[in-house]
Amino acid sequence: YAVAELTPQGPRPIAGHNADGRFAIGSTFKLYILAELTDQVARGKRKWTDVAPLNYKSLPSGITQDWPTGAPMTRHSLASLMISISDNTATDTLLFTLGRDKVGERVVKSGHNNPADMIPFLGTREAFSLKMPALAPLRVAFEDSDDREQARLLSNNRDALYRTQVDPALLLNQPVYITTIEWFASPADLVMLLSHMQAMKSDTMLGILSINKGVGAGDSGRWRYLGYKGGSETGVINMTFLAQRSDGRWFAITGSWNNAAAPVETERFAALMSRLLNVTVEQ
Repeated sequence: YAVAELTPQGPRPIAGHNADGRFAIGSTFKLYILAELTDQVARGKRKWTDVAPLNYKSLPSGITQDWPTGAPMTRHSLASLMISISDNTATDTLLFTLGRDKVGERVVKSGHNNPADMIPFLGTREAFSLKMPALAPLRVAFEDSDDREQARLLSNNRDALYRTQVDPALLLNQPVYITTIEWFASPADLVMLLSHMQAMKSDTMLGILSINKGVGAGDSGRWRYLGYKGGSETGVINMTFLAQRSDGRWFAITGSWNNAAAPVETERFAALMSRLLNVTVEQ
């Protein structure tokens, strides 16, 4: 975990443990997509009101996997669904319409210590498919390749990745390739990302981040502002908060827990992260 105050000079570490460790972060990777969208809007390349067709169907979590293919969605709606309920179809639609390479560049710009862990930037449907037994040869080739070859494999096998039947039951009981087919960041990387995002000064982005605050009203109400994104799958959990105290000071609070051999205790972890939030607001 890591706690840092976000200052104009950069993050000021306050507390942490194994903050530079490499962790699978599950859907918290979606913050990088939101950061890239926010920057493209700020530079006039996109608008929050731009419409994109819903053409990249994935699996739950979310709701839009059952919506009509090609349904018109604003970027704001896609981002809100991606962050608040971790909608995977909205996520993939944003990722591929913004540009996989552009989101990969955002990983670098945000200060990730080892961008190769995130590049090429996987879509959710690709990650699910690569974990399936039917694509074991492709998974092995992907795991053994460098970034350029991985990008080529994803491009050349696009049809197979989107045609392969994904059985969610195979992902529920035990961790499945969480050390190789995932999105990876250290707590320190996520602190840098939140510092990068907070410096964008986007009220729209902050509004999207605060739709789902990740904790109950009692804990969230102690902050002037609380934004949240988390991620989980079997063996993986992350909770990441961007928070402003009543005195105006901003903080990044993030924690991850991985176990490649067994499920993690999600309720215990969530309770610990809530305590960490409360300790920080009381300082």
